Amino acid sequence: MAPLSREVAGASCKRSAPVPPSFAASSKQLSGRAALSNAPRSAALRRPLIQDLPCQFSSPAIEPLRFRDALGHYASGITIITAQDQDEPIGFTCQSFYSVSMSPPLVSFSVMANSFSYPKIRRAGRFAVNILADEQAAISNTFARQGADKWREVDWEQSPLGSPIIKGSLHWLDCEIHAEHAAGDHLIVIGEVKGLSLQQAPASEPLLYFKGQYRSLAEYSAA
Repeated sequence: MAPLSREVAGASCKRSAPVPPSFAASSKQLSGRAALSNAPRSAALRRPLIQDLPCQFSSPAIEPLRFRDALGHYASGITIITAQDQDEPIGFTCQSFYSVSMSPPLVSFSVMANSFSYPKIRRAGRFAVNILADEQAAISNTFARQGADKWREVDWEQSPLGSPIIKGSLHWLDCEIHAEHAAGDHLIVIGEVKGLSLQQAPASEPLLYFKGQYRSLAEYSAA
């Protein structure tokens, strides 16, 4: 995770912001009742000017580890983003996945700008989102590593667009790359969903990730 930009985190508060016109109006511009009634009372009720507010941008840049720890308190599902680059299946574990739009149907994921796998997915122009079930933590770990033979013991088939679909996943979405945006040390990739299908998996609970550990709904249901 990247620290906040210096333009925000290191900003100075020495220069006061201009006073809004509504606050700078003179007594002549106010109604007689508002300007000439109880002066001490109106002063006490005076709305604070912008320069009266405490500075909110004087703290140092946020430390990456603290930032990561804070975001770890947001529970999420786990996906594996896959594609087929010529005859080579590509895939990586992705926690930063979310919906974007209903019309057209758009989804998005974020990936490190220096990712080893993503340039091949970009070249393919399409990808599949495999939403993992709670029994697929080992598969998640495998696809989180770079350089490993990720597909050696994985049972998969091709989607209608040709991307790998991992058997046993809860659901998959078949997408074409719609847009890509640089954001700090990551890329935000938006895909247009062209197909989807509910997998006939024996497990029906999602694999979750919270505070650096895998979780499942089953453990909380049992409690």
